[in-house]
Amino acid sequence: MRPLHPARIGRLFTAGAAGEVERLALWLPVAFGSGTVCYFTLTEEPSPLWPAALATCSLALIWLGRAVAWVPLAASGILLFAAGWGWSQLGTAMTAAPMLERELWGVTVSGRVVDLDPQQGSSTRVVLDRLAIERLAPEETPERVRITYRASDRPLQPGDIVEARAVLRPPSPPVAPRGYDFQREAWFAQIGAVGFALGGVTVREAGAGDEGAVMALALERVRRAIAEAIDDSLDGPAAALAVALVVGERGLMSQADTDAMRASGLSHLIAISGLHISIVAGFVFWITRAGLARIPAIAIRYPIKKWAAISGLVGALAYTLIAGLTPPTLRSFLMVAVALVAMMIDRNPISMRLLGVAALLVLLVSPSVVLGPSFQLSFAAVIGLIAGFERMDARRTLLGGSSGRPRNRFLVYLAAATYSSLIATVATTPFSLFHFQQVALYGIVANLLAIPLTTFCVVPLLAVGCVASLVGLGDIGFVPAGWGIEGIRFIAHTVAEWPGALLRTAAADGWTLVLAAVGGLWLCLWRSRIRWLGAAALMAGLVAMAIARPPQLFVSGTGEAIGVLSADAQRLFVSSLRRDRFTSEAWAQLAGLDVMALAALDAAVPDDGVRCDAFGCVVTAAGRRIAVGGSFDAVEADCALADLVILLYPGSEACPAGTPTVRYLDLVRDGAHTVTVLPDGEMQFESVGEHRGRRPWAVTSR
Repeated sequence: MRPLHPARIGRLFTAGAAGEVERLALWLPVAFGSGTVCYFTLTEEPSPLWPAALATCSLALIWLGRAVAWVPLAASGILLFAAGWGWSQLGTAMTAAPMLERELWGVTVSGRVVDLDPQQGSSTRVVLDRLAIERLAPEETPERVRITYRASDRPLQPGDIVEARAVLRPPSPPVAPRGYDFQREAWFAQIGAVGFALGGVTVREAGAGDEGAVMALALERVRRAIAEAIDDSLDGPAAALAVALVVGERGLMSQADTDAMRASGLSHLIAISGLHISIVAGFVFWITRAGLARIPAIAIRYPIKKWAAISGLVGALAYTLIAGLTPPTLRSFLMVAVALVAMMIDRNPISMRLLGVAALLVLLVSPSVVLGPSFQLSFAAVIGLIAGFERMDARRTLLGGSSGRPRNRFLVYLAAATYSSLIATVATTPFSLFHFQQVALYGIVANLLAIPLTTFCVVPLLAVGCVASLVGLGDIGFVPAGWGIEGIRFIAHTVAEWPGALLRTAAADGWTLVLAAVGGLWLCLWRSRIRWLGAAALMAGLVAMAIARPPQLFVSGTGEAIGVLSADAQRLFVSSLRRDRFTSEAWAQLAGLDVMALAALDAAVPDDGVRCDAFGCVVTAAGRRIAVGGSFDAVEADCALADLVILLYPGSEACPAGTPTVRYLDLVRDGAHTVTVLPDGEMQFESVGEHRGRRPWAVTSR
């Protein structure tokens, strides 16, 4: 075999690219999405002149290079990149609304109920708009706030004007660099403050609302009525999971069920996604087409397939409205809607081109979703499935077993389901590792068992129950759906208990996801041999995620909590197991550990690499000493003996001898910090402020 010299590799690449001309257009939606990603990952708010300049240059390039076939296409990609950047920046400016910058205790808040989200126990999260907040001027008042309250005698309804004494805080920033940024999500939802009610919530005016909000509030009341009907028909965990499947509210699910669904790889079943909307659309499509086919006078003369596609679109829209117009639900509806419209105009409903159109529509409606795991996981799975079935004659090889013996049809279905689950698992693994630091190793088995149950039993029966509940007969659908839900729960808990059900890794740098995503796109969008270069990039990204090093030290933005990784990286010692439990659990996830690996600092022994006393703690890793001091009395000793000093008390100053120091002021200004010590002793510092930069949604509490 001849060696692959660089010149030969170049010839192979050129020959392969020559046969891919018709696939180049598939990269145009990728260019738009890349511009969106570029804007959101910048650490400074850019000038709007940048996308304008890029657009101008691309238009000039199109004009000057029109004689060369590939130049206009490349320039179009640059133009779409600029369009994605500019559209995202415009969306950020249009979403701008006041965000609370300081904590307010015991203020009177009044507003209109626009959303209700019941939680475990007797608490409920309520979102209010049209606000009046004590001690805040109108120009400082957020558009919306989210408040948690205990259930009152009279349940709140959408449209109620309510009042409460509450504690309000700014939406919380990430608990660590690379952590989940709730503050950014709240910015684009125009939620400028979160908090809890001190006591009950008083209804000042029931069901109020102007004409412009009547439809939205009426829809919210329908969602509440359906949730109550499900609760009347089902009990306990089955009711909670059914409510999550129908109206998208997961707050009622127990932590045990949530953990089991995640560990078994079935967590996508409790998030309204393209799978659920496709099932509803397909169910309505099948019912309509089968019914019309029974009437020969209509079936012969009219395009009943297109009529069925229209009815499926209506059914998908109804389910989307009931599930709530959240960005993930709207994204899923747009994907399904594009496929149904393609069917109406006699186009292939499952193709890369239509998927690109769906992606563009989603990003035009809500650009900020591009950084979210829901968008990335959904499109990764669908791109992988389409590419996988493009490699074979899917209709003949896997899906063509409708004729023949039942045994053959079952084997064909089993092969197709296994193949689909394998592709979807591989395609979504990089995004699961990056966003959640874990992947379910037995997800293929769990999905092979649970998805048919969901597709053919649970979701159709829940749809029947929703319709029947309009006349008080919801039990017809909800009760048998509950039996299927119990089956899903059994599968989830059984698989989650298998040894090594979850593979955990530490949080990785963003470039690892970019490498894996670009590699995956390269592998899926091309058809010739050059696509295998993408497999190499995908594997490199996965390996980089798998070997990411966790920080040895976490410090919260307030200086009130610290977390220290043990020397064997198997436990995380935190300053308090009770106070700020959410932060401790988030740190454990970012370190690639289970919450059961959390332990109190005073439980550490010298072999764990941490020693604490009344003045603070000293962490030792790779020959480096990090002093975390909470007292002025220990500063002199810490500065003299440590390689890094972190001072947690107000008014602290840098060490006089030049020892690297993180002061309390640095924590308040830049947010939570982490310190990673490499094997060669090099120390890497990261802060939330440095990681996400100064953006409109990056509000620092004062």
